[in-house]
Amino acid sequence: MKSNVIVALIVGAVLGFVVGRATGAGSAGIPSAPNAQAPNAPSAPSASSDLGKTPADLPETYIKESDLPAGSFARLSEQQKYTALKAANETNCDCGCQNDSIAKCRKNDPNCARAPAMLTQVIALAKQGRTAEQINAEMARKPAAPPNRPPDDSNVTYRVPLDDAYCHGPKTAKVTIVEATDFQ
Repeated sequence: MKSNVIVALIVGAVLGFVVGRATGAGSAGIPSAPNAQAPNAPSAPSASSDLGKTPADLPETYIKESDLPAGSFARLSEQQKYTALKAANETNCDCGCQNDSIAKCRKNDPNCARAPAMLTQVIALAKQGRTAEQINAEMARKPAAPPNRPPDDSNVTYRVPLDDAYCHGPKTAKVTIVEATDFQ
């Protein structure tokens, strides 16, 4: 009876180790050992490729933390900031604009509906301890979702430029009713 319990514990420990290694879950704070690979298999990104690096180690052409909205990288270590900035500069934004990366889109297009959410996701993955290569791979796997429609808000005031359009009534009126028609 006692030997069955010991065997069951050993089998459970081995299975837990194998499943943990396969899913990438490791002990908190303990770096995992590299996976054994076949000789011709492509190598996985090194878990230590971002170790000890700071945003100062990024190329000068990359968008920096100061170029993005203030507070975006709050509560991140310097290494996590490096990882998040590297991934944001190397991952394409899928909004369809001309700003190829998430970082460029977030900096140059404040109206982009996708870049803020993607940057938030990159930062969350960096907080989980993922490397920039792992973040890039995960972001590439996700299908492009259409941008979310902003919620209707009856308290928002929309300004419509009238320029030299035909108007009836005083120009200082508090309400302007705009009618667009097509007489054909």
